[in-house]
Amino acid sequence: MFLTSLPNESKAPGKIAPSNGTTERYLIQNSLNFIASELHPNIGALFYPGLAPDVQILLYERIDQKLKYIDDTMLTNEAHDYLLGNTFTIVDSYLYIVLSWTQLVRVDLSKYPKVMKYFTRLQSLTTIQDAMKRIASNPATVLPSTESRR
Repeated sequence: MFLTSLPNESKAPGKIAPSNGTTERYLIQNSLNFIASELHPNIGALFYPGLAPDVQILLYERIDQKLKYIDDTMLTNEAHDYLLGNTFTIVDSYLYIVLSWTQLVRVDLSKYPKVMKYFTRLQSLTTIQDAMKRIASNPATVLPSTESRR
């Protein structure tokens, strides 16, 4: 829910998401909701220790369905560099993070060629590489300060 409302809180409209009321903005909201409700919880659940084998099987099947949907439906325009066009948005940031978890929970992205190409493209971005290095060296640097949460 936070990510879907974050663009409303932006002090610089149009920087992480298009302005309210535009078709592009509704596409962003739709994509964020899909990732938050369909992909994130299924991949995230695989991090729970002691997950029953039958639950793991169900989660891998669901993840397969969701990644096939992204591959077949959401990444159909080869002319686009990013999920919703040629501009990096909050959707790309969120989807990149969730897709990066697949490496930790043994989900093979190579079965989804468009997803793999998209993920590899994002992985090559200097800003993504810099952010991942920062997170790896000091995870606290990406957390909001106590003052900003007041």
